[in-house]
Amino acid sequence: MKKWTAIFGNALSIAENRPERYAKDITIRYPIRVPFDGAALRLTFDNFCGTEPVTINKTTLLAGRGTPSVTCGDSSLGEGAFWPVTFGGERSVTIGAGEHVTSDPVAVGLKAGETVQVSFYLKDFTLMRSVVFTCGKLSGGVYANGDMTETVDLDPETSRATKLNYFLSNVSVLTAPEKRCIVCYGDSITAQDWPDDLQIRCQREGFGNTAIVRRAASGTRILREYTCLTYESYGLKGSRRFDREVPTDGADAVIIQQGINDIIHPVGTEVNIFRPMSDLPTVEELIGGLKTYIAQAREMGLKVYVGTLIPMGGWRTDAPFRQEMRHAYNDFIRTTDLIDGCIDFDAALRDPARPDWFLPEYDSGDHLHPSKKGYERMAAEVPEELLRGSAGMRESRTFMLHIDTPQGRQCVPAAHVHDEWEAQQGALLVPMMATSVRIVLNGQVLEGCADDTEYALKRLAKQLPEGCTLRCCLTCRHGHFCPVGDQDNELFCVTDFEPKQKADLYHVTEDEQERASRSRTLFGICEGWEAQSDEYYTYK
Repeated sequence: MKKWTAIFGNALSIAENRPERYAKDITIRYPIRVPFDGAALRLTFDNFCGTEPVTINKTTLLAGRGTPSVTCGDSSLGEGAFWPVTFGGERSVTIGAGEHVTSDPVAVGLKAGETVQVSFYLKDFTLMRSVVFTCGKLSGGVYANGDMTETVDLDPETSRATKLNYFLSNVSVLTAPEKRCIVCYGDSITAQDWPDDLQIRCQREGFGNTAIVRRAASGTRILREYTCLTYESYGLKGSRRFDREVPTDGADAVIIQQGINDIIHPVGTEVNIFRPMSDLPTVEELIGGLKTYIAQAREMGLKVYVGTLIPMGGWRTDAPFRQEMRHAYNDFIRTTDLIDGCIDFDAALRDPARPDWFLPEYDSGDHLHPSKKGYERMAAEVPEELLRGSAGMRESRTFMLHIDTPQGRQCVPAAHVHDEWEAQQGALLVPMMATSVRIVLNGQVLEGCADDTEYALKRLAKQLPEGCTLRCCLTCRHGHFCPVGDQDNELFCVTDFEPKQKADLYHVTEDEQERASRSRTLFGICEGWEAQSDEYYTYK
């Protein structure tokens, strides 16, 4: 049985606000290294940070017939065949503000080690707000004037290399069940080279079942975020990022390396009006934020490794109290039993003679970010047991439900799922008028996006594995979560529905006598519902 496993990914953050923040009549192209064989590929485009809809008019995939020889900034692609990418059978797709969309699978044979090219065309004025900066040996792309989605060699006169990743947040391949990915989560340090170096290490050292997926955004903090126009591009705080970014097709582990910006950013309003010292957390608060990450990752069924904060001696806001915070935070990471392993990046990169400073060869020069050699050393520190996978990994499977509402994302805690894919624990609650629903089953992201939940669940039902039984409750008023039997809301109780089969719908009223009788109506999940009112659906 094949499964979807991510081979590429990005966080999405907020673009720096400039007068030229709109683009028109432009093609953007990204090279994607394929770490293992696959039978199909699908793309996710994300407008999470956008404030208005984005229309992608055309998307193509260049793959097959040899291995293209693309590096960042090189538009010469070599041989290959273009494959059209569709969304619900259509070439064009519009992504609402704050929403995302996943393409139809592209049935193309992929070989380990090849590089495929994802190109997409923006015909009309487009707000280029959902973006993230990345760099490394496998990162980067190119943009060109006009529709170049089926042009192999881009004209250097009308194209230009970029390290900005717009909209494309995930690439997954349909592959063998033993293939998996590790998510690298963090800030600018992780947005730079070491995840790429780690993927190259996996290929070099024979960890051919493992892909590395980066989820990192420069300037981000665990506990705070900026709301001002000047610094909004420093991204979102952890409570708005982690449970949205980390669930990834085929992921079974996460490496977290974040916290330095919480320590170094606050300087006082007398220095910078947007960076008050009140933003400085205590060590206990910062550790509390990390513990929240760990708990969320456990709910997702992931192994958790945490990297220590690296040296910052000589950074422009360096001070003894900040170093004390960094040491205390690192001491927690090194000693806690809440995680599966500590990756001691700090010990690997520091100068023994001056432990708060980088070794000179590992310093990029700004005294905060590593050099190229420093990033390679970080990749070398990741333990083999993590890269090897499967052995020692958690046997339990997990089920998680994410619901996007106008008020923001809600996360339903995971229920453990056994090998027969049957949810065993508790009811899962979903607002009827959610904007989108996402199920994460053992690391597999099963997408459903719609104007309301009933349509989303109908789509989800078609994607659930054979024999999967989903138990959940749907609230039908106000978008609130309510347990079964709550007397303040009417509830629909959907039990035991399987793919392409009918399910029982119980209409539960507020009246206790009617609640006891529970009138039943059959409906077909995959065949469609008929709305009797805003709150009541029956099978057509």
